Amino acid sequence: MSRPDVRKLALAAGRLLAERGEAADAVALLCAWAAEGAHDDEALLLLTEAQRIDPRSLLAQQAFERLSGVAAAHAELQAAIDRFSLDTVKKLVDTKSKPQHRRAQIGFNNNVRYKGAVYHIQTEDSGPPRATIVTHLFADGGRIIRSVKREYGAELKRNDLVGFVRDLMKLQQLEMALALRAGELDPAIAGEGAGVVEVKTEPPKIDLQRVASHKQEKVDAAGKLSVAPQSEPTQRSAQEDAPLFFRLHMVRCLWSGPAMYEPRGPSVVMGRNGQVSLEGETFCHPNEARLNWRGGRVWLQDEEGGSGVFLRVQRPVNLAFGDEFLVGDQLLRVDAMLEPDDQPGPGPTFFCGSPRQRAFFRVTQRLERGGDGRSALAHAATMTIGSKQADFVIDNDRLISETHCTLTEAEGGVMLIDLGSRSGVFVRIMGAQELVSGDEIVIGRTRLQLEVLEGVA
Repeated sequence: MSRPDVRKLALAAGRLLAERGEAADAVALLCAWAAEGAHDDEALLLLTEAQRIDPRSLLAQQAFERLSGVAAAHAELQAAIDRFSLDTVKKLVDTKSKPQHRRAQIGFNNNVRYKGAVYHIQTEDSGPPRATIVTHLFADGGRIIRSVKREYGAELKRNDLVGFVRDLMKLQQLEMALALRAGELDPAIAGEGAGVVEVKTEPPKIDLQRVASHKQEKVDAAGKLSVAPQSEPTQRSAQEDAPLFFRLHMVRCLWSGPAMYEPRGPSVVMGRNGQVSLEGETFCHPNEARLNWRGGRVWLQDEEGGSGVFLRVQRPVNLAFGDEFLVGDQLLRVDAMLEPDDQPGPGPTFFCGSPRQRAFFRVTQRLERGGDGRSALAHAATMTIGSKQADFVIDNDRLISETHCTLTEAEGGVMLIDLGSRSGVFVRIMGAQELVSGDEIVIGRTRLQLEVLEGVA
């Protein structure tokens, strides 16, 4: 095996060790194989990866010195070189890439505000052989209100064990937060059965709301997904005696709009030129969205080329990377993290820079005149957005609560949860979304609430 191929194998082994929480071993292996051989791009790549894991690594400094020709004993580095032979690296790649007896995974911690008080939720994994996940709810600076325990020993042979345990931890953390917000733990907070440990066998049950986030999606009120019709009704009824199917009540308006709209007919355009005329709304397209009455049901359909129509979410909702949502008057987008581009470039010089801290996803502010504004990285699996007690603080918007909402890493995106905010959280609709009475939508900065009349004229 050639030296470049060996170093590629060493890089793979180091990354596997890091992913499994064995950071010290990962750094030692990477530095050992960076120092063993020529001062070339492969060596710099290994050193960059080691410094990303541990920016203050003594081994990385010694490997750098050896590559630079500095004469020194470098005892720690030599010990790492002796330890991680080629056979050892091959064995690591072979065993670490397969399901095995693993160490405990890093837990989740976040604060939740409820009825004026701040509670802390902590989820930990014991790892095999106990194979138990425990979630604690703390209050009053450390008093345990409730604990939930689940065992996963029967799942240890799964090929996707690491991902399975991580997802189980996230869901159990979310389960506790939702139980708190629903008032289910009020008796325990008051002292009745405080500190009880619940042992659960069934998986966490999270009531998720689906939102149409693609042009050809159609999501009904129950969350059922189907393919949207290729074309929606486009006719407009201008007859004064046409049936009245629904009303739209003005909840918030910055341009002196009417208190209520009563558009007639089964298909109603919303926008500056629509039957629901938002002529004073700055951020509004002439035809922004359409409401369609079909078979006793009301569907909201976004139109091409507009600024977007947003639905207030009532339950946790899954967002894909690239989806947009409103917090107060702030338009935000959730993005995936790109692969680091801080690898050594061509030439004989060393790469020099601060290693990047790992991030799970990114939330970016969209500006009024286009382009991106502030951006916040989720350095943990959960990010809280709010005006004060949050990871992403937005303190210049009076509509944003102190802890407004939270986003948690999920497969292919994030899970968005409203933390009982005053003004709510709104997600952009990109397909056909069924609405029911009481649903709120936002176009620009105008907020409307739907009242379904079931065809009463």
